[in-house]
Amino acid sequence: MTSPLTEQCLRRRAPISRSLVKCELFAESSSRRLLKARHQEFEQLHIRTAVITQPLDQEDRVAPITLYLMQIVHASLSSRDHEQRGQWVVCRRFSEFWHFRRALLEQIKAWEASLSVQEKQENEFIAMSNSLRRAFGNDFPRKHIRIDTPAIIAERRVGLQEFLQRLLTVYADASIYIEHSRQANDVSHRHMTAMCAAISEFLNVPPWQKELEAMQTLAVMALSDVDEQEMALNPEDSGYKCCICMNDDDEEATASVHLLGEDKLVRLPCSHHFHEDCILDWFSTSMTCPLCRNSVIRVKRWRGCVFEPSAARCVIVTLQLECASALGTEESSSSELGSKRLL
Repeated sequence: MTSPLTEQCLRRRAPISRSLVKCELFAESSSRRLLKARHQEFEQLHIRTAVITQPLDQEDRVAPITLYLMQIVHASLSSRDHEQRGQWVVCRRFSEFWHFRRALLEQIKAWEASLSVQEKQENEFIAMSNSLRRAFGNDFPRKHIRIDTPAIIAERRVGLQEFLQRLLTVYADASIYIEHSRQANDVSHRHMTAMCAAISEFLNVPPWQKELEAMQTLAVMALSDVDEQEMALNPEDSGYKCCICMNDDDEEATASVHLLGEDKLVRLPCSHHFHEDCILDWFSTSMTCPLCRNSVIRVKRWRGCVFEPSAARCVIVTLQLECASALGTEESSSSELGSKRLL
């Protein structure tokens, strides 16, 4: 027996923590740019939540279980593009969310305990610890020792979606931390790596999404800072305007804007330069130069994968979702969710 579909769409917002920006880990331009690019990418995600109840067996002798299916899609794409571009589903019961949240907190405590007193006083640790604990808000749904009622399901649908949103932000921060941390403490690094892997598995992050992240990393790392004094001495660069936003470099930018790199100019391998935020936004749709269309990514090997220049654009995939009918119609049969049940 299937209950009527309930769906909720919520725009994912992933503001960059200023403590992360200011800490030593992200003081380097490349690390700061990668953090911004990853957060901007996650800002383009919608989460659609469908709730489906079904019996534990065919004869319906016991209380039904409730599945929360969360489809993650790019908000900037049209409905037609949704059928082609990357999207994936997280299908979990409330008990799985609850146990994972508890296990993740224990992993965070183990990571913090593996650090020395001196390491715990560094801004890098404080910023990352705050980012990890961001997922543990007071709005997480409560446990109930009774059959799921419509009120309980409605509360959990909203609360679990909020938890998933924060978990996506934690995943972005943790993955960048692993790539760019000093790795002075091997035990600490192993704890963080295991934690990030557990989050990735729970979020059901597909291989093509990880490939996109690797391509994005290569593109962002290919950027270099532009020497503003050198540009001032070059007559050809006088009065330069970014061809993406058509605004020139504002010399009176505030300190906070300068800290976040919003007013900085960066150079691509082809020597064309643009505002940092402008080119990072451009990379969300194409990893080529806006002027000459040359690929920013050369043939490189990244974690055993080879990326060709022809693959520099965002990966276009077709993902057949087993629960597509549940997310697009009012009802879904129990048989369609058999392979997705997590008992």
